[in-house]
Amino acid sequence: MNDPIKFYRSKLTLTTQQGNIAYYYNELMYVIYENAYCWLYFSDGKSYNVDVPLKYIMENIPQQPFFKCNRKEIINLCYYKEYQEYPSTVVLENEKTFKLSARNITPFKKKKAGLYRLSPLCPKCYDCPENETCSDFQMFCLPHKPVTQEEIDER
Repeated sequence: MNDPIKFYRSKLTLTTQQGNIAYYYNELMYVIYENAYCWLYFSDGKSYNVDVPLKYIMENIPQQPFFKCNRKEIINLCYYKEYQEYPSTVVLENEKTFKLSARNITPFKKKKAGLYRLSPLCPKCYDCPENETCSDFQMFCLPHKPVTQEEIDER
């Protein structure tokens, strides 16, 4: 039997009843674990369910810019719109909201502060000062300077 999902350097491939479907990581908006399936939601509005644990997906997708909000949800920070302090929720560009668990609030702020704004249409960061010399061969820039606590609090 084929694996329901395969991970590569810059994309993932889903095995569905209709055949294999490939997406780049920057097209994956979020993942929700529900009823023993992971539902993957993409920027083209399509969603697919795969029979794998959320932990498996989290271990295989790139560290940047994905973030695990709670036990059931992973978001792509490329699509981040805003953070609402009370209740602790993250809103994506499509207005979908995700609840942050209490222990993930500070890690979320640190991770968000360390990422440059990314274009979901292009693998290059459009406001990264070093986008021409970026050494990250995935599609996401890593921070080019250490992030201070003041920068975290500002965002």
